[in-house]
Amino acid sequence: MEMVVYTVVALVLYWVSDWIVNRIEIRRGQRLEHRSLLFFVIIMVLAVVSFQAIQMWRGPIEAGGSTDDATSATSSETQ
Repeated sequence: MEMVVYTVVALVLYWVSDWIVNRIEIRRGQRLEHRSLLFFVIIMVLAVVSFQAIQMWRGPIEAGGSTDDATSATSSETQ
C-alpha cells in the first residue's frame, strides 16, 4: 500500500510542477530557456516536503524496515 501512496503522490507532484512552470511561462509571455532546471527544482522541493509529510504521518520505521506489528511480533518470536 505504501508504494501506491508514493506513486500517486509522485504523479500528482509531476502534474503540479508542470502546471507551476506553465503558469510562470504564461506570466512571462515566453518559454523559459532553462525550463527543465526550473521543473527539477520545483518537483524536488515538493517531493522532499510531501514525502517527509508522508513519513511523519505513517510514523517511524522500525529496525526491520516494517511498521506492521504482526511482522515484528513474528520475528521476535522466532529469535
